[in-house]
Amino acid sequence: MDVRTAERLFLAACMLLVIGAFTFQLAGTDPSIAVNRQDASARGGSMTMQLLLAICYSGSGLLLLRSNSLGQLLRRTWPIFLLPALAFLSMAWSPDPYTTFRKAIAFLGTVVLGLAIAERLSYDGAIRLIAQVTLACVVFSVLWVFLFPHFAVHQVTDAWPYQKVHAGSWRGIFAHRTMLGYVAGLAFALIVYYGPLVAPQRLVRLVLIALSAVCLIKANSGGGMLTAVGVLGLLYFFGGISSLDRRSRVAMILLMAVFTLAVGFFADAIMGAVLELLGKQPDLTGRLPYWQNLLDILNERPFLGYGYYAGFAYEVGIRLAQTTGTNFSSTHNGYLSVIASFGYVGLAAALFMLGWLGFKSFRVITLAPQQVARFAVFPMVVVVYALGANMIEDSLSSENDMVVLLLAVVGGLVSKGIPVPRRRASPVIQVPGRGTITLAGIGRARA
Repeated sequence: MDVRTAERLFLAACMLLVIGAFTFQLAGTDPSIAVNRQDASARGGSMTMQLLLAICYSGSGLLLLRSNSLGQLLRRTWPIFLLPALAFLSMAWSPDPYTTFRKAIAFLGTVVLGLAIAERLSYDGAIRLIAQVTLACVVFSVLWVFLFPHFAVHQVTDAWPYQKVHAGSWRGIFAHRTMLGYVAGLAFALIVYYGPLVAPQRLVRLVLIALSAVCLIKANSGGGMLTAVGVLGLLYFFGGISSLDRRSRVAMILLMAVFTLAVGFFADAIMGAVLELLGKQPDLTGRLPYWQNLLDILNERPFLGYGYYAGFAYEVGIRLAQTTGTNFSSTHNGYLSVIASFGYVGLAAALFMLGWLGFKSFRVITLAPQQVARFAVFPMVVVVYALGANMIEDSLSSENDMVVLLLAVVGGLVSKGIPVPRRRASPVIQVPGRGTITLAGIGRARA
């Protein structure tokens, strides 16, 4: 096995662990036993999981250190580190600095893994790895349903936060159906759009598409359905734009931005219609009244918030449970979670990071050659998806989270420059009197 293959397998294994695969088995968790919010060790996971994740974080860091341009990479991607830096700083005002420190390390480790993927792989290589890992999750989840149904399917005996109300829904190799839904939705979109890149055999692609659809349906996750439809739609939409000439690409993307702002005025009505179509509650399964109560507490400390992770776990969440009787395990909104941890200072940092990623992704789409248009659209799709997904889930500053990982990958990719067509085998030309010469390939462009 060559070094590049070993690196790729290591990154794939790390990605599986970081997004939460096999948690029950590796951590020795019984979903019928409730998690004590006050018990830091119980919420932090087992020593086995901590050791495995530590190997992933440190190994990813070592891969970055092997880069010949590490300093340049860090300078180009510094906005990605804004929220992890605030996570460490928030130890100063956290109700439990140790828990905040431990979770901040996991947050930073997830970002480092994403950057390592982007640094060690090309655009198409990173996309292939992400697609193959999510599809592996789908395949393993189907197997788990038949081999370990107690873990792979929500049970009526499930305790907080695994939620017995979802009894019968699949969660596969994850701890909750929502996680399976999002991963399956992403896998479905990527295998449909990037099919030959991910799996060259047509029959294999069809089987993977079918398994992804089955997981989506059986997980009964509205967010997963929206992920599948939304990401696939965005891939084709931006793919169509990238096939135009450069001036038309700019005009179309700007027009889309204006249209999105206009649609925002009717967001409530549109969301209500979509939820009704998906058979979901119009209040987002109790989220809307929950968010209102949450904002009342967050506005008591608006500037710096309550500290990363521990602020919600040991103060905000407990107060909400006492006031409303709703025992949520998170804010279920990425922007509110940032405010809870870092206040409006953190929200400004998060929006700056997303704006930076959006601008760099915009340049990649507008400047990339049409031959690599299908790779060039990936960063923008991830950014737009993250903006929407964080409206209903906490995926902007969570440790060991798929969206955080994808944003870090995108940050690393767009900082490397514009994807260009691969060098093809240079044809050898016989020149009388001069022997043979070869034709040069295409060089790397810079954003």
